[in-house]
Amino acid sequence: MAQFKAFAIRKRDYLKLFAKENELNLPAGVWKFFGEAIAGDFAKAEKHFKVIKQVARPDGGNQVQIPVPKKMRESLQKAFPIIVEVLGAMETVDMWYAKFLHFYTKEIVSSIPEGSIYFGGTDPGRFAITMGSKSHTQAEPFYTITQNALADATYLQYLRVLYGDRITIPSKEDNQRVFAAFFAEAKAKGFQPQGTDGIMDINGRLAKVIFNKNPDHDFYLEESFPLDWMKPHMVPHGLIFKLERKPLKELPPDLIDQNRKDWQKYMALCVGDEVVKPETTVAELCKWVETIYIKGKRGEFKGDAFYLKGKKEVMEKPAFRKGPPFSEQKAFSKMRCDQARLFTWRESTTQDAELKKEYAKEADYAYRQAFALGPINPGVTFQYSSFLTKAKRFEEAKIVFNTFVKTEVVDSNSSKQFFYRNVFLPVLSEEEAHWVSQKEYAKAIVTVQKMVEIDGENKAQHFQRIERYKKLQ
Repeated sequence: MAQFKAFAIRKRDYLKLFAKENELNLPAGVWKFFGEAIAGDFAKAEKHFKVIKQVARPDGGNQVQIPVPKKMRESLQKAFPIIVEVLGAMETVDMWYAKFLHFYTKEIVSSIPEGSIYFGGTDPGRFAITMGSKSHTQAEPFYTITQNALADATYLQYLRVLYGDRITIPSKEDNQRVFAAFFAEAKAKGFQPQGTDGIMDINGRLAKVIFNKNPDHDFYLEESFPLDWMKPHMVPHGLIFKLERKPLKELPPDLIDQNRKDWQKYMALCVGDEVVKPETTVAELCKWVETIYIKGKRGEFKGDAFYLKGKKEVMEKPAFRKGPPFSEQKAFSKMRCDQARLFTWRESTTQDAELKKEYAKEADYAYRQAFALGPINPGVTFQYSSFLTKAKRFEEAKIVFNTFVKTEVVDSNSSKQFFYRNVFLPVLSEEEAHWVSQKEYAKAIVTVQKMVEIDGENKAQHFQRIERYKKLQ
């Protein structure tokens, strides 16, 4: 809280100067937001923020537009990125245990050399690091940018004011060129760009402009949505990634060894470093997950009990934040899963047969660690089960999924149906196709019978295939 308070004060003072220099007409609610946040009354601060957002972002969702003078709305839009940084830090402080937030922040900040440019994608990856830097405004010790907001012209303008005299930030012309190229390509391919994928495509293009136009700076990445151009440049770097200036043909062996050592340390902090060994099987891991996370039998648990419980206690009553409290589990498991996905991508692109095996081994190891760190994380279950399915390890993929659906996050029949259809059904479809290709029709029938149980809407189609396979036996 002391760290947050100092950060919020710095941001408030910066906004005062920013408002004066740009003649912004900001309502009193902005300063009330900062006052409540600095005082630690997050619930009241959030109420002020909701009003600010309705004015600054009237097109965001189902918000009711508040009638205000045009100059005030435009002023709030320019100030909004600064206000969001304080809100994001406030939420992170509220949702994380201090011990883990300190470790997460220090581990990332201390690993990045001074003067580097850091892309922080997720909320903690952006806001915890923004708060944890000596001075975000002065780029001490490095420049912190979120790749997820680069498509927002207001955010780019904020970056130009914040950092534009020291590093190259995409200009308005750069922004227009990127948007024009994106829409021209979309038109040529005959599709209408929309939603998160379209926005992240633009974000990725603008991130590449920053990367290309700042060749004298090192770059580091906390990944949110994967951006394709980055993959050849990415190498694991502690919890996050480094973006090498030149694309790497392969990952160096010593880097892979260091990656394992780093994650032994993180595993020890969270759940214990003996949980996942190179020889640990999927069945053994899932049995441990069921014992520790699901049944709550923690007598032999070697990790930190706070990591398992998640932070439900908050500063004020009633609770400021709602929803699942397992911020640490989500963050650490996602970061390890992101690294596993890099190894998976490397496996799919290398032409070296031995390296293909090595990358697959590292991906499997990283996925198992990710699952141990956050079996409640749907993304980890989806990515790992997909990896196992591609390797024709269908039974293991099903064990992972069946363990996941027993966790606290899957707490209703509707959510179970969602995961069965979107995660489990694709596994079964791949398994069916495999058995058919091998002319193992009896096994294909067993697989389709499982699909009948979870996909009632398409029972007739499933039964038709069962009858066809019976004739082919």
